[in-house]
Amino acid sequence: MNNGITIFFYVCVLSTWMLSAESAVQLVDSTNQTLSSLTGDVTLSCSFTSDDSGLNVVWLRDNVALSSSSRYLINSINDGPNGIFSNLTVINVNITDAGSYICRATDQSQVSRETIVSIFVKPIELGETVDFHRLVVGGSLRITCAGLGYPSPGVIWKKGDVILSNTTYTTTSSLYNVTTTFSIAKLNYTDRALYSCILTNEVGNHTEVVDVRVISTLAPLWPIIGILCYLVIAGIAYITDRPSTEEKKRN
Repeated sequence: MNNGITIFFYVCVLSTWMLSAESAVQLVDSTNQTLSSLTGDVTLSCSFTSDDSGLNVVWLRDNVALSSSSRYLINSINDGPNGIFSNLTVINVNITDAGSYICRATDQSQVSRETIVSIFVKPIELGETVDFHRLVVGGSLRITCAGLGYPSPGVIWKKGDVILSNTTYTTTSSLYNVTTTFSIAKLNYTDRALYSCILTNEVGNHTEVVDVRVISTLAPLWPIIGILCYLVIAGIAYITDRPSTEEKKRN
């Protein structure tokens, strides 16, 4: 009976200590970054406090601890006896730097707490989309636009203000990139419109607008037809005017 009471006492003490330890390190703040371009350096930050002293911060990416190098700069500053503030600067950021990082704080009692800090990237156009197409009726249309971002962008195509079915275009995507192609096999006059390729993710969107004109198959001949008409009219005028000229000469 006494042994049972003793075991119960130790379990209660151990449980109480573990709960106290788990709550010893507290997250104060953390800062994500959302980018609209991939230039320069980007800094993530986090701060913690603890009931114990000796806080230390480690930054991780894909469960691998990071250290200051040509790619990263880590700067941690003590904030009073029980606090710490830490920055992770990514140098010359590129798209593969986008994603989640772990900021983990540990005190001298080896009690830890961590938070996820992320770099997000708004959709950015890759290359240049041709923004004007002048095509003949019966011909084919193919519009391709490509972009990158994090999370990987989704795609919406519009004709004017109408969202198009995803059966009218193809899309391929990876962790950061997306490429989409809209096509019409046989153009009609009703296909004339402004078409929009919209790349979108949870932090932003990017829109490319393409003006599609559908013309008659005779349209390329219009300049020649115009010249011929001019020559015909000029010829008729010459012939009509010739008798009166000859009559004046006789008089």
